[in-house]
Amino acid sequence: MNPKWLHLAFLILFLFLILPVDGHVPISAENNYNVNTALSIEKSLKSYVIYGHLHDAGDVGYCQFIMNPGDRLTLSLMTAGFDAPVPDMVVMSPGNHGKIENLSQAVTVPTSYTAEFIKEQQ
Repeated sequence: MNPKWLHLAFLILFLFLILPVDGHVPISAENNYNVNTALSIEKSLKSYVIYGHLHDAGDVGYCQFIMNPGDRLTLSLMTAGFDAPVPDMVVMSPGNHGKIENLSQAVTVPTSYTAEFIKEQQ
């Protein structure tokens, strides 16, 4: 094999291995237990894994990020084990589109925000 082709093959392999890693960012969530200390995610177009713990029933964790019209939000939640309880999720956005019932007392929805309640699914 020609050394030029070997270099090109190595470069292509390197790009295919390193670029997906660059697009996936792990974050440790600490002290994000209220709206004022929400974990701020700066680049919402990247893929993030947020590591954190909800120790007791009623614990909450807040994250904030900016989305533009047409952006899509995809959420996924992993638990510690197969039989572990799955927490509910609430997605909030600016705008007063109505009041959501069934929200936990522990969840704070800022004034003029609307919230979408996503019930846990086993």
